[in-house]
Formats: sequence, structure tokens, C-alpha cells
Amino acid sequence: MRFDKTTNLRRLGIVTAALIVMGAAAGCSSSGSSGASAAGAGGSCGASASKMTLHGSGQAQATPDLLTVVVSVDVTGATAKAALADNNARTTKLHQTFTFGGVAAKDVQTSGLTIEPQYAYPAGKPPRLTGYHVTDTVTAKLRNLDKAGVLIDAVADAAGDAIRISSLTFSMEDPSGLHDLARANAVRSVVGQATATAKAAGQRLGRICSIRDDQVNTMSNGQFDALRAAPSSGAASAVPLAPGSVEADSNVTVVYALAG
Repeated sequence: MRFDKTTNLRRLGIVTAALIVMGAAAGCSSSGSSGASAAGAGGSCGASASKMTLHGSGQAQATPDLLTVVVSVDVTGATAKAALADNNARTTKLHQTFTFGGVAAKDVQTSGLTIEPQYAYPAGKPPRLTGYHVTDTVTAKLRNLDKAGVLIDAVADAAGDAIRISSLTFSMEDPSGLHDLARANAVRSVVGQATATAKAAGQRLGRICSIRDDQVNTMSNGQFDALRAAPSSGAASAVPLAPGSVEADSNVTVVYALAG
């Protein structure tokens, strides 16, 4: 899903701005006409000129359009071969369920496979091998969120009691538009306060000398970990999912010249 103007975005309020005035105000009025010309109407961005540095933050929110689910199949058997065979059969059904549910092959990936011996530790006796535990982990990207709950229920049915949902994470397929809006909001937070801040410091605001994009972070408000899913009764049902929203947070630093 492309991020465009129809994407559900909600701007948040402005967070903070900090003022650092570098150089004394008197530095703007050096003797002679050449000093006044250097400042000009827009102020000077030279190394010795007075400047004002503002730090601004901005946020933006959007409705997720991608769900990443991490599913594990856990099986224990008397031998490594038996445990692996059982796990393979269940995991194959799990893969098929994703395919039948419309998930593309490129969006289903084996992300882990472990085979571990299991031991009993009787008091006063050496450890005794009791079997083997096999875990096969699959990560899938679900792009149709309207059907994601039904598909997760079907996946649980396919693997039976061995199923384990390690995590569910909602996100944006293409977060670039969300990041751009967060940056724009961060810059607006600075621009909206720059004139008032300069006036409070007894200065006239000059031109912008530099804008630095400090960082953009994307945070998901919908993540669930370590869920044990029970197989359904056989009738088509849906795991209730609430995608919530994802948020991007941006921080910028803007340096203004001061015109005296």
C-alpha cells in the first residue's frame, strides 16, 4: 500500500524548542559600514556572527497496513527423527495455510529451526535423556488486515496444539510518507516559534543558515508477544485484532542568523 494523501494521518502538537544564542548581540554592530552590509536584511551566517539555534520535534500517526506474525511449531518426540518428522508435517500444513490464505511466497520465511535434547535430572543420579524438542519458526507478512484474524485462526488449526505465536507487529509497508510528515511537523514547530523567540531575546530574526534532520523513529502501538493460540473448533472464526496506529517521531535542529 502506497502512502499518499488519503492515508489516515493525524498531526500531533508541537513538543519543544530550545534557544541557544551564540555570540553577543553587540557583535552584530561592528564599526564601519562594511559590518552593517555583512549583516544585511537577512543577517550573516558567518562564523563570528550571532545566531540562534532551535530544536524542534514533530510527530505523525497513521493506520498500519502490514501485520508481521512470527509463528513457531513446537514438538517433542522420543527420538530426534520422530520429533523432526512430526514437526515437518505440522509446519508443512502451516505453510500451505498461508499460501491458501493469499500470502505470497516472498512473504513467508523460515526464521529459525532448533533441535534440542531433553533431560530429566533425578536427585542423586546422572541426567537421563528423555527425548528431543524441535522448534520451527516461520515469519509471515500479512497485507490483507481484514482477513488476518481468520488466517491466524486457520494457521493455529493447521499446526494443532504445537502452535505458538511468538509475536504480532503492526507497521507500515512504506513509512516514508509518515516520516516526511513528522519531519515537516518538526520544522513547523521551529518556524512557528522562531520569530517570538528572537523577539524575546531582543533580536531580529534573520535567514536560515542550516537545517539538520537529527533522527526519525517509527514506533508501533500494536505488538503482542508470546501468545499460545488454541486450535479452533473447525468452524471458520477470526482472532480479534486491533491494529491501532503507528507513530513517527522526528527531531530537527535549525540555525537562524540574527539580524541585530
